[in-house]
Amino acid sequence: MNQMSCSDFEYASKRKQPRREHFLAEMAGVVLWSGLVVLIEPCCPKGG
Repeated sequence: MNQMSCSDFEYASKRKQPRREHFLAEMAGVVLWSGLVVLIEPCCPKGG
């Protein structure tokens, strides 16, 4: 991960968050992803 400069930090805090980013941020806080993966994994074919 790159260190943010002062101008990068200011821009990141001022820009409007797109719907997709907002949705994913909310889902990350609500969903227990490890539990979801355990439920879905038996149904998904293994790629390779």
